Amino acid sequence: DAGVNMYHHFCDFVNLYASQHVNGSFSRDIELIRWDTSTLYYQDVFESVWRVFSNQAIRSLSEFAGKIVCVREAMFSLLPRMFYGLFYNMPLVPQCHGSGLMKAFSRHTLSRLNIKRRPLDQQVQVTLIPRNTKFRNILNQAELVSALRTVGVINLTVIEYNPR
Repeated sequence: DAGVNMYHHFCDFVNLYASQHVNGSFSRDIELIRWDTSTLYYQDVFESVWRVFSNQAIRSLSEFAGKIVCVREAMFSLLPRMFYGLFYNMPLVPQCHGSGLMKAFSRHTLSRLNIKRRPLDQQVQVTLIPRNTKFRNILNQAELVSALRTVGVINLTVIEYNPR
């Protein structure tokens, strides 16, 4: 999806994780091919997360343009942008939270990336970077900042982003 947007890109990772469950395989000895035929550079700020799924560099479908490719075994992931699919485009259901799938995905990702969780008695640094643009602003930013400042373990910094 979009390698520069955490929300959009993690729909790829969540669906790949769910696909591994459907397939019954969590091996990292696989090749991942991004289904993209563009020859433009794909900026991926979350590139390190692909290591959760494969110990090889991700490849682009455009690398195989004009070639005949034979594979012994293939798995196609669940579609990350399917209508009413998992994560992306999923309708919000009132009182539905605490998904076991999302918790398992989080634990799996942290474990595969060797990220140790800090005890909650330590300060957690949160940086909020709202856009200073005409669109996509946080409508309840003041309330959000106020609420975050009441949580004792959070050290909040707000940095206004202005692309100009």
